[in-house]
Amino acid sequence: MRRHILALAIILLCCAPYHAAFAAKRIALVVGNNAYADVPKLEKATGDAQAISAALQGLGFDVITVLDANRSRMARAIVDLETRVSPGDTVLFFFAGHGVALDGGNYLMPTDVPNVTEGQRNLLRTEGFLADDISERLRERGAATTVMILDACRNNPFKAGPGRSIGQSRGLSRMDTRRGMFVMFSAGAGQEALDRLGDSDTHPNSVFTRLFVDLVKRPDLDLIDVAKELQVEVPKLAQSIGHEQLPAYYDQIPGRIFLARTDAAAPPPARPQRTPSSPPPAVVTPPAVVAPPRAIAPAAPPQVAALSRETYRVLGNVSQGIHNIRKGPGTNFPLVISIPAGTTGLVVGQCQPPRDRRSASDWCEVSWRGHSGYTSACCIVGERTGAAPR
Repeated sequence: MRRHILALAIILLCCAPYHAAFAAKRIALVVGNNAYADVPKLEKATGDAQAISAALQGLGFDVITVLDANRSRMARAIVDLETRVSPGDTVLFFFAGHGVALDGGNYLMPTDVPNVTEGQRNLLRTEGFLADDISERLRERGAATTVMILDACRNNPFKAGPGRSIGQSRGLSRMDTRRGMFVMFSAGAGQEALDRLGDSDTHPNSVFTRLFVDLVKRPDLDLIDVAKELQVEVPKLAQSIGHEQLPAYYDQIPGRIFLARTDAAAPPPARPQRTPSSPPPAVVTPPAVVAPPRAIAPAAPPQVAALSRETYRVLGNVSQGIHNIRKGPGTNFPLVISIPAGTTGLVVGQCQPPRDRRSASDWCEVSWRGHSGYTSACCIVGERTGAAPR
């Protein structure tokens, strides 16, 4: 009997270091490229990378930071990231720089990418890094959660002239995601993301990143909350110079991911009211946690009385190409129907604050083709005025 107990103790002692070595980690690769040699240079990408790196380090990530990376340095950095990933880890990849949509794929460009001509389009596949390939390599390493943030929707640097370009002329393409992945673009499919708000813009970060870097530190916001806040605030900044930019995200992560939370059991703190004088919330340092969505009792469909005679339409660039009508004012209420981008003829009634913690915008009573419920005011505008409901 003593021999059996001793043998068991030896096995447990031998296995203890193995289990400790495989504890889940939080790892990030952050790349910012400004100094392109043969295509137009950027001004904010390295500043974006530095700001994101500092934020992620404060949130407990092991961060690899690469600035103005040529193809060799980017390749080595991606391999370095891969080698650090073990099964169960959380991995975040951030890229700021030039990106090009080519035949449905999104290619991220190192600083030594050549200025290719129409007959050399396949050279971009060799010189650039396909975003889908990076995510697949991380999945194969066993990453439980992969977050990709691509502020790479700047103007296509390979435009050949009016009506012609190498790849999609503006922005990136939507990206298919696998289970455990969250992908966010700084602009919707086919949109151009702003590097700056004109020549007088002295902020060190792009329009998207200057907002993202503060939101991601907030412990009351999960990734969907962050995305929804950005879909409200980025268009406001872009519209200040007459530009349209609406970030897009694609989510295949079950439950909720909080990058700035340490305790999965504790409910998120109440969302603070956003006022111009409000100080930013305190930063909390944490490993990522997934908390299951909270059930909310369904609300009865509203009897919609139109605010005015005007009808509303869904914006053409809503995330994932659809906008939802739900039984209550929040994302946790049951779905009534999903309607496609560009849908017209919505009758909108009274709007109210959301009854969940995932929504940044008010939710409005709505009816459409015999369906009634509530929809987020973030992505609908008056067909005549172009204004959001109030």
